[in-house]
Amino acid sequence: MNEGNSITVKYEDFDTAKSTMSTLKDQLSTKQDTISTCKNNLQSESIFMGPVAENCVEAANSLGTSLNTAIENLTTLQTTTDLIRDAYKNSDTATVNKILGIASTISLSGEIVSTVTIPDSVTQRGYTVTCYGVGGWYLSAKSTPTKISASSRQKKVHNVWLENGAKYKNGIATINIDGVDHYLVATASKLGKVGDKINVKLKNGQTIPCVVADAKSSGDKNYDTYGHKSASGKVNVLEFEVDREVFIAKGRSNPTTEKWGLEWDSSSGVASVDNYGSII
Repeated sequence: MNEGNSITVKYEDFDTAKSTMSTLKDQLSTKQDTISTCKNNLQSESIFMGPVAENCVEAANSLGTSLNTAIENLTTLQTTTDLIRDAYKNSDTATVNKILGIASTISLSGEIVSTVTIPDSVTQRGYTVTCYGVGGWYLSAKSTPTKISASSRQKKVHNVWLENGAKYKNGIATINIDGVDHYLVATASKLGKVGDKINVKLKNGQTIPCVVADAKSSGDKNYDTYGHKSASGKVNVLEFEVDREVFIAKGRSNPTTEKWGLEWDSSSGVASVDNYGSII
């Protein structure tokens, strides 16, 4: 037992912690089954209720994703608890500190890892795009794609997109995560690293689910802390990865214009970005 303000840790405390986590996992699994039943019922009603039921199904998918994340992380924490117990027993302080540092980065229940609010001082101007396809990026809509480094996070996201069917929605590359289409975007590193799943919240209350496929380089002349700066000084917070053929067919316009037909109101601007951690 340590003296002073430190606490006494008994080995059975670790077993108690594992038992508590096991009980919580069982409770979450039960909730997961209930949500799955509700989702199936909603899907059968969607033909009658239309968008209302569809929105509820999407919400159920999102909640199911959060529960999956919680269950997976609880399993990881149980393993981590065993490692800490063994290291503690052997007085291996360095290993304990290392494991605790890893465990502190885990986000339970699909929790938000970080949130970035776009300051009112940043004048926004809608969104911009980069052409994206099976071969990689197509700069300036050229027919020859740029090569993506095999060891990069960008390549890992690209591989996930390919494995997901290399699909587009509204002409924008998407990855479906637990039933929800997430648009591939490039952002400033302040909003997240490549591979992060983010929810982009607009000032008008709309939310755009995204995955960061590329990061704006701080060495670019058009770089801004919050995105892509135009010659006028206005900032595009999001840069969408789009189908080259659609981009050319639509007159090389950006998303949210009439030619793309998207529902987002770019005039409202981005209010904040919630980051849920990496998918790769």
